Amino acid sequence: MVKIFPLILIGVLFFSGCTARTSTNATPTPSAETNGVAPALGEKSNRVDITDPIINMLKENSSTSGGNLTEGANINQATINDEIGQSAIFRKDYQYEISGIIKITAVDKLSIEDFNYNGSCGMVSMILVNSVDKNAAITTVKQYPDRVTNDNFVYTLPEGVDLLQFNAVSIFCSARNKSVISTSFR
Repeated sequence: MVKIFPLILIGVLFFSGCTARTSTNATPTPSAETNGVAPALGEKSNRVDITDPIINMLKENSSTSGGNLTEGANINQATINDEIGQSAIFRKDYQYEISGIIKITAVDKLSIEDFNYNGSCGMVSMILVNSVDKNAAITTVKQYPDRVTNDNFVYTLPEGVDLLQFNAVSIFCSARNKSVISTSFR
């Protein structure tokens, strides 16, 4: 038993990693790293850019526009441009016979084509809304006190309203105090 004990002790020390020498491959501290640069990906890459593509996109936009991250980088412009050309279509509603097409034609313009309403709800308002709350008007496009047939016009968005604030059109009936029909831009 006495001869086996030293062998067991040496085996435990060997397999548990308890040796007298120190490792030369120790985990580097943050200050010992290369300031966030990922060496395998080159000097232009950064660990933050790899893990957060939005930050990378903001940095690229600011460097091409000559600004910095707090000014000059307008990432919403591309999204706004994607909205142009979308349409919201009212199919003929059975009760109020509401129909027509609303098209986004420019950053600040809507084209309303062939809008119809039979007048049976009294005063209605065509309003721009966010689909989350179809009764909360972002802006009123036009009010119709009674029947209308094939109304066509161009609407200019008011100052302070942009295409990202709304995604649907709703017809709000004043007598019922609620939206009677709505449709989303597609």
